[in-house]
Amino acid sequence: MKPQARSHVSLAIGAAAALGLVSMAGGFTAGAAETTQSSVSYVLTDGRIVPESDYAIRVDIIGTAFTSGGTPLPITLEINLGDEAIEPFGDADSPAGNINQPTLPTASHVFPSMRSIDDHITITATSWYNGQQLYTHNSHGQSALVKVLRNGDDVPNVSGFDGQEDAEYFLKPYLTPDGSKIWLHDNQVIYLFELGTSNPNSSAADFQDAVVLVTLGESVVDIEEPQPPRNDFAVPMPTALNAD
Repeated sequence: MKPQARSHVSLAIGAAAALGLVSMAGGFTAGAAETTQSSVSYVLTDGRIVPESDYAIRVDIIGTAFTSGGTPLPITLEINLGDEAIEPFGDADSPAGNINQPTLPTASHVFPSMRSIDDHITITATSWYNGQQLYTHNSHGQSALVKVLRNGDDVPNVSGFDGQEDAEYFLKPYLTPDGSKIWLHDNQVIYLFELGTSNPNSSAADFQDAVVLVTLGESVVDIEEPQPPRNDFAVPMPTALNAD
C-alpha cells in the first residue's frame, strides 16, 4: 500500500526566497542564510530522544506517502512527551486526524512552553483502512519499524515499493552534497515510519509512509522559525510532501 510521491516545487521556491536562497537547475543553492545553533544535548535510546536539559521542541511533517490501489489512506500522528500524549496535527485516535493529504492546516507545530528534562520524546504514527487502525508504530516500542536519523548517519538504502519514490526522496534537503550522509543540525532528529507492514524485512517496507523532523531548542523563540538546512542545494518544503 504505497503511493507515488510528488513535490510542491513552486512552494519550495517560495521558501527558498524567504530563507535567502536562490533556485538553480537541479535544486537550490545557498545565499547568506544563517542560523543560531542550539546547544540542547540529547541521547537516542532505541528511537527515544532523552534530552540532557529542559528544552523547547518543534515538530515538522516532512512528508507522507501511503496508498492502497492508488487511493491515499489516512495516517495520524501523536507526539509523546514524557507521560503526555499530544495531538498537534489532529485527532490521532481517528482517521479524521489524517495527515496524508495534499493540504494540511499546518505541517509544523512549535510547543508553546518549555519541557522538562524528564519528558523523554517519542512519536507514534498510525495507518488506517476502512475506518479501522491498520498499524500503530511507536518510535521506541516498535523501533525496528521506525528509522531514526541524526547528523552523520548513513542515508537509508531502502528502495521504494512497487516503483515508488524511496525514502531518500524525502530526505534530499537533509543530505550532504554528495548524498551519502544525513546532514542535520545537532539539535535535530528525523523519523522514518513504516506503516504498511509489521515486517521490517518485507519488500513493502520502504520507510517513507510518514517522515517527521524534530528540532530541540534552548527556548521557544529559538525554534519558532525553521532552521535552514545545512546543505547548499535544497530547502525544507513549507508544506508536507505527499501522494497525489
